Amino acid sequence: MEHDDKTGNPPPGPARPHADAALLALGRAFDAAWAAERALPGNTPDATADAAHGAVRRIVERILVHPAATVDGLAVKARVLLWCGYQSHEVGPDLFGDTLDLRIAGAVLRDLLHLNGAG
Repeated sequence: MEHDDKTGNPPPGPARPHADAALLALGRAFDAAWAAERALPGNTPDATADAAHGAVRRIVERILVHPAATVDGLAVKARVLLWCGYQSHEVGPDLFGDTLDLRIAGAVLRDLLHLNGAG
């Protein structure tokens, strides 16, 4: 491989895709589907609500099996965790319960979302 004389780094070339490009695309699809699900009024017929929930779930199933390689990718999975059980973008101090193991899990989730700019 050819190197730049001044830095020892490879010379500039075509932009490299983000290591989690596919996972981030799934994350954008998830965010849009979840937003559509949350926007449904309370009197939405069950079949419509179930279809919206199913659309989100199908994306979540794809995210689940896609390994994350970056903090950005992990943040996608953190948002999915919120959808799975908590249905809120708010991660309060008591989200997971009061035992130490669950409190640290909540702290990791809050910190990850904060690092990613989502919290």
